[in-house]
Amino acid sequence: MATVVKIVQIAGTIFGASGLIGLLIGYFNFQSGTKHEDPMKAEKGSQQMLWGGASAMIATGVVTVIVQALNAIRF
Repeated sequence: MATVVKIVQIAGTIFGASGLIGLLIGYFNFQSGTKHEDPMKAEKGSQQMLWGGASAMIATGVVTVIVQALNAIRF
């Protein structure tokens, strides 16, 4: 059971990190779009920030719930 918990935690970390990377890429695209007065690039960057942040939060929440459930089953 401990191995399953570790695998879930590692998978959650990977998904959470990819979401944070997407958030950072979106932030830099947004900054670049506003600096060069390119509204399309700024809009794309804001969408990337939204989805990157959302996916990182969802991954964190899902992993927390799964790990808590696995720990409850174990005892």
